[in-house]
Amino acid sequence: MLARLDLEPLSASDTRRMIETTLGGALDRRSAKRFWKLTGGNALFLRQLLKDRLAAGAIRQVAGVWMWDERVAVSDSIAALVGRQLSRLAPDVALVVDTLSQYEPLAVDVLCDLVHRRDLEAAEQMSLVTVERSGSKLMARLAHPLFGELRRAAASEMYLSRIRGKLAQRLAKGTDDDMHRDGAPGVPAVVAADDPRPAGSSPGCGAGADYAHPQTQPPGCGSRRAPGHRW
Repeated sequence: MLARLDLEPLSASDTRRMIETTLGGALDRRSAKRFWKLTGGNALFLRQLLKDRLAAGAIRQVAGVWMWDERVAVSDSIAALVGRQLSRLAPDVALVVDTLSQYEPLAVDVLCDLVHRRDLEAAEQMSLVTVERSGSKLMARLAHPLFGELRRAAASEMYLSRIRGKLAQRLAKGTDDDMHRDGAPGVPAVVAADDPRPAGSSPGCGAGADYAHPQTQPPGCGSRRAPGHRW
């Protein structure tokens, strides 16, 4: 029997060095940081993302320095690397991932007002979410940035808008100590206007556990479906 060997993620400097070796030239600091944040230092994801961006013409050389000047798009090849695990998620566990894909890190006490604690525990056990102590609080975040990228790409706008609306309502009730924002998409004060319905409103397109998974929405609720892969 072969022993399992867990490799440490690449550091930011190691990530930049690996990319520059592949490109055969210098990479600007902003682009290197973007690669590192998106891949979490995972060498396999890094190689595939670099390959995809080069094929898409999104990385170009300017005055001898390579630069990435395009927003991230989740390619089919990247989706295939992590999509299998996400496609098998139970709806309630998927809701944990989708909530954090909109706002992270998030205090566990706040998150558990929006999802069941047992589902958060399940997501952590599946290595989808990490929970760490920050001072007196437990903070939850996605274990890998690509989890959020893939879930956002697959979900309908109506579904995500409902999540953002519930987040905005909950965060509005707390104090500044309840949350630590770290570049998550959407600002709660603005997002609240996107979903005027209160939590627990009418069935069908309303809030609740009836379609916690993007693929299980009632007919007519949202127009954007998963582009080409199962969830």
